[in-house]
Amino acid sequence: MDCPSCAEPNPERARFCLACGRPLPQTSGRTAGARKVVTVVFSDLAGSTGLGERLDPEALSRVMSRWYAVAQTELTRHGGPCRSSPATP
Repeated sequence: MDCPSCAEPNPERARFCLACGRPLPQTSGRTAGARKVVTVVFSDLAGSTGLGERLDPEALSRVMSRWYAVAQTELTRHGGPCRSSPATP
């Protein structure tokens, strides 16, 4: 990668220019505009709002945790990594 300040060639792993010492722009390792095929699963639990109104927070948390565990197990079983849940948006 060439330094944008002094045009000195630098190795790709360099974080600072070897000639002038200025920070080099960091690359993500992916080509800009690269396309990737993904599948997104969205799930809305019918009746969960009413359930949340009837149960205390701890009980609702236990019910929902069991549901997320089952959903994650099934997604993983079919080869889909589970990257997000309400606790980790």
